[in-house]
Amino acid sequence: MSTFNEMLQKYVNRSYDELLQIANLSMKDLVPALNKKFNDNDVTAKFLTILTCACLDTDSEISNLEISFLNDLLGSNYTREGMYDIIKGLGDEKGREIVDQIADSLDADGKASLISLCLCFLSVDETITRKEIAYISKLIE
Repeated sequence: MSTFNEMLQKYVNRSYDELLQIANLSMKDLVPALNKKFNDNDVTAKFLTILTCACLDTDSEISNLEISFLNDLLGSNYTREGMYDIIKGLGDEKGREIVDQIADSLDADGKASLISLCLCFLSVDETITRKEIAYISKLIE
């Protein structure tokens, strides 16, 4: 368990720019794996939206840093209110379960990219809560 906790702490200790770089690399690797699975770019995009919402709402709080991170990663311009509107319908327990099911269906590299992307979202605010730890643990299983 200490290795798991050490891994989480390494993500938390990374700078914003390092996390953004890791997230970009993870997305670059994850998108082809999802396209292969779904065989539909629209479904891949919808799943990535669910993934993002599930991660951002795991601890039921969205920080300004998390919103900035999402905007920097996607080249978007979401506001706090805009993010809440999106997350309301997709960041719930059902959304997290969908992400877990898809993670379990990916090959090892695809699953690792998905988990890495989630870790970037969860640690960008420089903390990982118990709820977030539980969610990452579930994704890894």
